[in-house]
Amino acid sequence: MATVAKEEVLALLQQLSHDIRDLDVGSSVDRHQKLPVVQFLRDYVAANKPVVLTGVVSHWPAYANWNDEYLCQVAGDTEVTVALTPNGRADAVTPLPSSCGAGLGSASSEATSPGSGSPTAAAAEAAVSGLAGSCSENGGGRAAARGNGAGTAGHEECFALPHQVKMPLRDFLALLRSSRQNPSGSNDSTAELAGGGRVVPYLQYQNSSLTAEVPQLLGDIDLLLSWATQAFGGLPEAVNLWIGDERSVTSWHSDPFENIYAVVAGSKTFTLMPPAELYRMRLRQYSQASMQRLCRRHPAILANIARVRLARATYKPVGGSAPAGSREAVEAVASGAAALAPALHDPPERVLWSSVLPTPDMRQQQQQQQCRAAVEGGLHQPGKAPAAAPARDLFADPSLPPPLVVTVKAGEALYLPAKWWHQVEQEPDASGRAIAVNYWYDMKFDVKAAYLQAVERLAELLGLNEPPPPPPTPRLREAAGADAQLRPPYTGTRALG
Repeated sequence: MATVAKEEVLALLQQLSHDIRDLDVGSSVDRHQKLPVVQFLRDYVAANKPVVLTGVVSHWPAYANWNDEYLCQVAGDTEVTVALTPNGRADAVTPLPSSCGAGLGSASSEATSPGSGSPTAAAAEAAVSGLAGSCSENGGGRAAARGNGAGTAGHEECFALPHQVKMPLRDFLALLRSSRQNPSGSNDSTAELAGGGRVVPYLQYQNSSLTAEVPQLLGDIDLLLSWATQAFGGLPEAVNLWIGDERSVTSWHSDPFENIYAVVAGSKTFTLMPPAELYRMRLRQYSQASMQRLCRRHPAILANIARVRLARATYKPVGGSAPAGSREAVEAVASGAAALAPALHDPPERVLWSSVLPTPDMRQQQQQQQCRAAVEGGLHQPGKAPAAAPARDLFADPSLPPPLVVTVKAGEALYLPAKWWHQVEQEPDASGRAIAVNYWYDMKFDVKAAYLQAVERLAELLGLNEPPPPPPTPRLREAAGADAQLRPPYTGTRALG
């Protein structure tokens, strides 16, 4: 039997990318004010094709009323789950702290247990504590995982969940405003590596957070979208509330849900790739970690804690319970007095995630590479071999169709079909907030899912993507328990099946 060359299989996948765009998807996202249910189902749901609907949200009371004063009046004392990160990158590939700061990672690193030299919370605290005094160069920032050609040997990356705390909604809104200032008052690169005293809060819990945590606001939206319920054949599995600003960026991922994403304030920019182009997404296995509260910081930052008073806040780290002095713990993180850094989970867990950088980080990396190339060019020594060319990047390949980019403004909604790859950026309104409500509906596992599985397998056989890790052990499933979230990287039955 004849053997098919890998290049021939890759050429077929590349032709598939072109065919998908030429036959239906095109180069932009359609926009309609409203659509009859039959047309929405036929032209978009059945075709697995995104569309922006401009006339389905603007009649909501939320569209006119959801400012800080109203939210505090209606639900200010209600506790919400807040994600805290040092850089606005929750649920993202993140460098692990090393002996000399936050290094660049390697997606091929072996998963190691916290008891065998892994950067656990204690080790990470020691690393970050000594950073400002021991490192003089910024080798950090966000770097590409293996396959991107920009990693640094000897360092590891992980998939980091945010640090989660519960606080009253009014305190979150105050923190969103106050955290826009740099508490440390310094642009020092080593401070930036160690967390820099900065914290970015984001309301993004996703476990049907609007219905579960802030039901007082349900009267301001259409809880049941009749046209969507008819098209998808059921009620939403989750209705989520999102509040943040431009500092928070969602990394590349896909969801096993049909998604109606309605913007109430500000705007959201989605960068999209069709499901079958997952062979371009550079999927890698990473050790899973969570952002944890670590060391005390510079006295100038410690003094800033007096500015942040979250009087009713409680401290709830991922997978843990509230310790004594919980209010002080929240204030320490919120003020920048305590750094946040990723600590690997124990027992170890592995996650399959895209190593493609979000657009803002990719731009920053390109600028850094250009600066580095200019410096190295000026210092080039005769006879020295040039650096090896980076591996081929199918995501950025100019011969392949580029991602679709669509901005969803306040009063508009995006239908994002299940399994579409997407990253999300946002711009706040004049008050500094981007607010959205999204509805997740169960996806239909039909013949399209079978086709997609074939593409997934081909990408693995070609070595373009790594295979998914084994399902969580019974111990991990039991540990997740009620904390298993209906969100990436899905820990419930949907992720396992």
